[in-house]
Amino acid sequence: MNEDFPPLEAYITDDGAYVVLRDTWGEVGEGKVLSFLGPKGEEIKSYELSDILNQEEILDARLTVSSTWWSENGWFGFTPDGKRFAFITQRRTVESFDLATGRMLDVSPEEKAALFEQAKRDLAHLASSSDADDRSYWASMMGVLDAKDMAPQLRKLLGDTTVTSQTGRGLAPPEDCRGVRLAAASALASLIGPRAAADIEPLLAEENVNMREDLLSAIESIDCDDGEPIASPYASDMLAVWKRLASSPIEDVRVSAQKQLLKRDNGEYLLAHRELLESTDERLRFEAAFDLSQHGTMAEAPLLEKMLHDTYEPTQSWALRGLVRIWPPNIDDILKQALSSNNLRSTAIAASARRGNRKAIAMLVADLERIKDPSADLNGWGLNEICTLVAELNLKQAEPALRAVLYSSDEEIRRQAAGALAALGDVDALLMLRRFAVEGEPLDRADSIEMLGTIRDTVSVPFLKKACNDHEPFVSRAAKEALAKIESTAPAAR
Repeated sequence: MNEDFPPLEAYITDDGAYVVLRDTWGEVGEGKVLSFLGPKGEEIKSYELSDILNQEEILDARLTVSSTWWSENGWFGFTPDGKRFAFITQRRTVESFDLATGRMLDVSPEEKAALFEQAKRDLAHLASSSDADDRSYWASMMGVLDAKDMAPQLRKLLGDTTVTSQTGRGLAPPEDCRGVRLAAASALASLIGPRAAADIEPLLAEENVNMREDLLSAIESIDCDDGEPIASPYASDMLAVWKRLASSPIEDVRVSAQKQLLKRDNGEYLLAHRELLESTDERLRFEAAFDLSQHGTMAEAPLLEKMLHDTYEPTQSWALRGLVRIWPPNIDDILKQALSSNNLRSTAIAASARRGNRKAIAMLVADLERIKDPSADLNGWGLNEICTLVAELNLKQAEPALRAVLYSSDEEIRRQAAGALAALGDVDALLMLRRFAVEGEPLDRADSIEMLGTIRDTVSVPFLKKACNDHEPFVSRAAKEALAKIESTAPAAR
C-alpha cells in the first residue's frame, strides 16, 4: 500500500485479530493490492496484482489514468469459520488466503461452489437497496456468480430506468446511463443466453444511442469473446436474433446487426446484400471486406479489387489479403501496384516473397535492416511479423541484419532476432529463444513459444507439454498451438 494514501477497503475479522487491506485510494491495482495484518498490526504478507491474477485478466481490467480496476464487480470477504479471506473477480477467478500466514491456498471445486453461495447470500440485500449503484452491483455479481435462479429478479430490473454513476462500454455520459438496466441485461445474457436477447430487444426502441450500444454489446456477449464469435451451441439462435435486428427501423441497431451477420454468416449475408460494400459506415465496409477476404471466391475478386481503393485503410488491407488468398490471374499486377502503397506495402511484399519474387525479398531484407535503429519505422511491418516471415521463408539474406542486433540493448529486438536466426540454423540463437520462452512477461513468452512451433523445435516438446498447463492463458494457448505445428510434421531434432 502507498503510505501516503489510505487503502480503498479494509476488512476486519469479528474478533479484530486480523485485517486485510485492499488497494490504495486513487491507485487501484498499483503496488500492493492485498496486505494481511496480524494481531499486533504487523504486516504478515502482501501481494501485488501479478501475484494473484494472470496477465490476461489484468490486461482485460478497466483502465483509468491512475488505476487498473481489477476488483470492480468482484466479491471480497472472510469465510464463515473466520480463518480465511477470499475473493471472486468479475472473470470468476477465485483465490483464498490463510489469515494467520497470508499464504495463498488451493481452492477445490467444492470450496469454489461454497464461496459462490456465500457471496450470493452476502449480497442478497443489495437487490432491493434504495441505492441504484448497489442494485447495479448486485445484478452484475449475479452474472459473475452464475446465479441462474436469480433470472426472474434480473428480468424485473430491466425495467429499472434509474440513472446511475456507472457508465457502460458505449461511454455514455452519466446522465444517459441506466446502470441497473444495463447490469441486469449483461447478467441475463451470461446466464440464459439467447432467451436474454428476447428480453433486451424491446428496450432498444426506448433507449438513447449510447445505451443501445451497450445493450447490443450485452446481446453480442452471448456467443462472442472480445468481439469475435466463438464456437457455441447458441450459434443458430444468435444468427436468427441478428437477422431480426438487421431489419430494425433504428439505423444504429440495424448497422450493428449487419456487422454481426457479416462476422457470422460465412459470406452468405454479404453476397445477398452487396450494397453494404457501398455503405457510408466505414466500419461496416471494413467488416464486409474482412468477410469477403475470408469467404470470397474467384467470382468476388473484382469486388475486392474495387475495395483496394476504399478511403478506409484497414478495408484496403483486408481486400488485398483476400485477393492474395483467392489469387486471381492478374494478381502479379495487383501486387506490383500495391508495393507502391504505404498501407498495402507489407502485405504485398509478404505475398510476393512467398512466391519467391526477388524484388520483394530484397525489399523485405532492406526493411529489416532498419531494425538496427530501435526508433526506426519498419515501413509498416510489425517486428514480430517480419521476423516470422524470415523464419517461414528461411531467408538467409536476412542473417547479417539479424546478427547485428542479436545482442541489442532492446529485449524485444533480441527476442525477435533470436527467433528468426534460430530458424536459420543458429544454435546460439536457438538457446536464447528457448530461454526467452521460459523467462519474462507472459505475452513475450507466448511470442517465443509460437516461434518454437514455427521452427518445429522438437527438443522443446517436453517443455511445451508442461507449458500447456501454465496458469497464464497466453502461454498455455501458445504452447498448445506450437505442439500442434510440431506434431503435424516430423522434422529432425536440433
